[in-house]
Parts: sequence; structure tokens; C-alpha cells
Amino acid sequence: MLTTGDCCGLRFVLVLLAIMGGYAISASDANAQAQCPDNGGPLPKACTKEIRILNNTGGKIYAILQASIQATDARNCTVADKGGGDSWLQAAFDDRSKCYSVTKDYYAYINPTTGIPAGGFASISVPWWSKRTPDAPDLYIDWWRGARVIFFDDQVALNDSYALLKGGKQVAFANKSPQVSCTKIKNNACS
Repeated sequence: MLTTGDCCGLRFVLVLLAIMGGYAISASDANAQAQCPDNGGPLPKACTKEIRILNNTGGKIYAILQASIQATDARNCTVADKGGGDSWLQAAFDDRSKCYSVTKDYYAYINPTTGIPAGGFASISVPWWSKRTPDAPDLYIDWWRGARVIFFDDQVALNDSYALLKGGKQVAFANKSPQVSCTKIKNNACS
């Protein structure tokens, strides 16, 4: 389940930065190639990372992957002049002529109804970006820059967080867009 919106007032939330490794991004590298192009085909392997969440507690846990608003200066897209942009998407596409504005937070709920069982794990595949439909406020979601993983040990709290976001629309993706998904590995509790 993927939603967009602004969320505040969440209680008992542990927020971790999702450090996924990979590319060192330099917005000033004018000689770069499109590392993760939007060419209608699948992303190169290096443009998707795996996150495994191991539950080493005695009860179920619930996780949310959050992609964040990008309201910072990007090449040719300062906050003062154009409202900012996403320098990581500029690097992914090797296109510094566009700002790639990301004006909302996006949330991917992992096992929202079943949780990750005690002693189990969930493995998700996280693409660098996902593309939305042309009428969306943000054409792309940047899953890597400023991403967070939020954990709950109580389904009621998870449901409360979703209720706060319900006013936001469900995300519609462009045809063939890469999306956050469960990886296909043995014993993966991801749903």
C-alpha cells in the first residue's frame, strides 16, 4: 500500500536512515551518464537496492518506507529561484536542465496487516526512483535520497499513522515504472 501526504503527531516511532550504499552522487559532475535512465526498460541492477528488516524482538513489528520531500537547491534549480529540486534525480537521469521537484512525502507500508513475525524478516527491493502518472504533482519519487524506515511494534499505532495519511491519494504509477516491492527469496515474510 503506497500513499502520499504529510504526517505529523506519530507516537512511539523509531526512525532510521535507510543507508543503502551504491553511488556517490556529485551534482557538479557534468560528464556523468544517465546512471538510472527513464527509458521504458528495467533499471540497471545497480539502481535497485535490497533492504532486509530482521525482527529480533519477541513480537510482531510493522515497517514503513518513507521517501521525503526534496526542497533543496539542485543544479540550475535553487530554492530561491525555482523552489528547489532533486540533485539525485538530476544525476540519475544525467539531466540538470530539469528540477525534478518532489513536493510530498511518500510512504510504502510493509506487511501492514500481518506485520513481520518475531524471528522473521522482510526483504524489499527499493528502486532509485518510481515514476508517477503525468498528471501527478511530482512526476518522480526519489526513494534513496533522505529515505527513512519507520518501525512500529503496535498495529494500532500503525493504523493510526495510516489514518493520518488517508486524506492523501493513493499513488498511481506510470506504466512499467519501477516500484518498491518484495524480493523473491526463501523465507521472506514480505507481503
